[in-house]
Amino acid sequence: MTHSGRIGALRRKLILETPVDTPDESGGFSRAWSALASVWCEIESLRGDTTFAASSEETTLTHRIRLRWRPDVDNAARLRWGSRAFAVVSAIDADAARRYLICHCREYDA
Repeated sequence: MTHSGRIGALRRKLILETPVDTPDESGGFSRAWSALASVWCEIESLRGDTTFAASSEETTLTHRIRLRWRPDVDNAARLRWGSRAFAVVSAIDADAARRYLICHCREYDA
């Protein structure tokens, strides 16, 4: 992923979402997601791993997602692109200039 600021690099429109937890009767909670904003991003696939546990197969996909800097992106947020959801594992201000965030994300089905 280049950070040259080339025109068109941020060409995928994703939805930034934050969790909303609602208490239930059994002392737990149910989680829903609330849309905060539409953001233009660059997505780079990094790795795909398959693990086997308890007679089932699990695939984990990781991505690096670059977007314009925002103060409300942290590891509680997720980015969604259609039926694909990306849990933010970390969000880093790469050049400390508040221009771009580099998010390392784990993909799962929304």
